[in-house]
Amino acid sequence: MRCCVSPMRIAPRLTRAAGRPACLRDVVTTSGRRWDVQGALRTMATMWRLRFDFLRGISAWIIAERYGERRLPTLQVFARGPVAGTVKTRLAAATGAERAASFYRMLVERTLATAQAARAQGYVGDVELWCASSLDAASFKTWRDRFGVVLMPQCAGDSGHGCTMRSAPRLHALPARFDIDTAEDLARYEAAVGSVG
Repeated sequence: MRCCVSPMRIAPRLTRAAGRPACLRDVVTTSGRRWDVQGALRTMATMWRLRFDFLRGISAWIIAERYGERRLPTLQVFARGPVAGTVKTRLAAATGAERAASFYRMLVERTLATAQAARAQGYVGDVELWCASSLDAASFKTWRDRFGVVLMPQCAGDSGHGCTMRSAPRLHALPARFDIDTAEDLARYEAAVGSVG
């Protein structure tokens, strides 16, 4: 990340580890594109605002997005419709199909609520809900309207992940309990795989 906070993060560590920096005679030429396009005053104001964000604890990944160097990742959630007898079938053997489907609905909605919070805090961009059945199902439409997700169809005969992740070389396994504290991991990998429950 080439944002202005990089020196603020690394300079103190280098000073503690290796002492004061050395002054070199070599000359380095950098692009003045941002200064030319935005002007000196606006560019300096932006730099100081980002420094202030860093000092007050804003995530460096969010600052990078504000600086305009990083596209927020898309979060993809794979789910089935909460239809009794089709989800949590092993749990249904002990609790009954209706209770198992209700529990599954709660898990999906908790995941989508967390995704909504992650988007609001700038960890992710779009949130896609990949549906294992018809996009016209009432449950999917309800989740779309409630959580602001984009509905996508899953591949036929596929468990979900393979539809969109076969080409992602850098995979990351999210913890079993995915919450807002782990959402920042999504910014560091091309794909992150987890489960709603």
